Amino acid sequence: MAARLPVALVAALAGFGMVAASVVPAGAALVTRPEAVTGLSVEAGDAPGELHISWDPHPNGPVDYRVKWAPVGQNFKKISDTDWNAFPVDNELTISGLWPGQSYKVQVRARFSGPNSKWSPVVTGTAAEATLEPIKVTDLKLTDPSGQPAENSGPAYADAASVVWSATLTVAADGSSPPGTGYSRWAGLGELSNRGLTLGDTSMRVMLIVQLAGGLFLAMDRATDTDFTLTLGDAEFIASESLVPHTAGSGRYWWATDGSLWVAGEEVDASITAGSTTLGERAGAPPIAYFSQIPGQHDGTGPFTLRLNFDRELPVTAAALMDNALKTVGGTVTGVAAVTDGSTQTWSITVQPDGPGDVTVALPADAACDQPGAVCTADGVKLHNRAQASVPGPWDAIGQRTTRLAGGSYHTCVIEADGTLTCWGANNYGQLDAPAGTYKTVSAGALYSCAIATDDTIACWGFNTDGYNTVGTTEPPAGTYTSFAVGQRHSCAIATDATLACWGYNAWGQTQSPTGTYKAIDVGWEHSCAIATDDTLSCWGYPDWGNINPPAGTYKALASGDVHNCAIATDDTIDCWGRNFEGQRRAPAGTYKALDAGYHHTCAIATDGTMACWGKNNYGQADAPAG
Repeated sequence: MAARLPVALVAALAGFGMVAASVVPAGAALVTRPEAVTGLSVEAGDAPGELHISWDPHPNGPVDYRVKWAPVGQNFKKISDTDWNAFPVDNELTISGLWPGQSYKVQVRARFSGPNSKWSPVVTGTAAEATLEPIKVTDLKLTDPSGQPAENSGPAYADAASVVWSATLTVAADGSSPPGTGYSRWAGLGELSNRGLTLGDTSMRVMLIVQLAGGLFLAMDRATDTDFTLTLGDAEFIASESLVPHTAGSGRYWWATDGSLWVAGEEVDASITAGSTTLGERAGAPPIAYFSQIPGQHDGTGPFTLRLNFDRELPVTAAALMDNALKTVGGTVTGVAAVTDGSTQTWSITVQPDGPGDVTVALPADAACDQPGAVCTADGVKLHNRAQASVPGPWDAIGQRTTRLAGGSYHTCVIEADGTLTCWGANNYGQLDAPAGTYKTVSAGALYSCAIATDDTIACWGFNTDGYNTVGTTEPPAGTYTSFAVGQRHSCAIATDATLACWGYNAWGQTQSPTGTYKAIDVGWEHSCAIATDDTLSCWGYPDWGNINPPAGTYKALASGDVHNCAIATDDTIDCWGRNFEGQRRAPAGTYKALDAGYHHTCAIATDGTMACWGKNNYGQADAPAG
């Protein structure tokens, strides 16, 4: 639904992207920096996770150099972050402890007692790959991924409750490869207040605590023979009950997890308690899968690609993945090809959307190993997790733009290239106080906004009262969500389990969503409507001229105005219901693929690409352009 109050989006966009000219006070001297260093080279080092950097000595004789690095796709860190900055005197540097096989970007500048030099151009390189050590497999039952009790198993603290390490883990969400939530020193993910510890006689550092694909991964830069217990909040993970993941590193541990241990931004108390027994041999962890290089949006007509990744080589074929294993909603897999010839670890998946709605691609891999669609190791260990990715269309199923830009009545918010939020305009209700973090979708109400974060949680900010009562517009429910609709005083969202949740002003029951599972949602002024997973319609809230009495039939797209609604049926025709004082229900004949509703009018895109609008037309809002 369009904003009920006058919208300043056009004015905001008129200046969007303009760069203000620098103003230099009269008489001020311009600082001239020495030229940048040259000859920057970034190559893999000799040991796993090492990167060797060299450059030509600066001819002006600097005091030292500043070298900064970051994973490709992430921003460089502040100079105070010594995990990502170094200050060598010589013109070379070897960095260790990076993620083996990860690509990093590097810049160098010379530092002087006066102005420092210009930055060198960015150069990228890949940290040295790791050679995985053979995993000793014990008599673990291959159908039980939870691990087996070792001969000396039991709580690591049974005989020696010695806490050897404690820290605060600040959870972050990562969209790189592999994705996950938690902390990774290699990928620059999250924060850990303390990384160093000693187990037995071995000093080591924690490099990774990440939850991914239904499992918890722990990695340290040294191995240990001492059993231990890792505690994260109220959850405990015993090393002797862990499996060995198929990842790089010396100290590698994996536990199956049931549900999420945390949410992005949460601070978790972490500790390691040493045991009095030896660790013993452990079995290998089951294979996992995840999608990467997921497009932020598809265009509704042309195909898109994404990647399916396994953590190891598996005996799978392109034909088996395409014909039996991969499942889609809203599209069809039209191509599967190995990214690297002779390798079965990474696959490029091509998908053709059915239309402008969201497309979901999944790898359930729940079939027995001898059945079509199975994904298993050669010795019969099934894939541990269900991998899934969703790609929004140019218009989501409710007719709103799934967007990185959103305009309210007097404010605008945008998701930057790094995933952070920036807002500008009026701030009388906190409309510009966007939260920290990274986000993938943003939508605006009249005086507030909401966004779905990269960990699928929802954050809202701005207007939260009608002047008399707190209405809760900026208080979304906990949980993870795939899509949402933001109205004037209330909002609704579809959770990852396809159930509905609504919040905000509720004088007429507009946030009392029905039970069941749904795939599309939109909200009007004081009512809400949704399309169920069986394609039928449901509406609730304030009853006004039949606006909560949807027609029977099956539908695939929905848009709600002030007190009217329109939906595209599964045969591509349009039905409308609710108030009709301005002709809001007089939908044109023909077939359509997308629609959206304003206060008293609606517009739709026909299947031939032309536009049609109907309803109130006092400002020409229903005069759709030709073409």
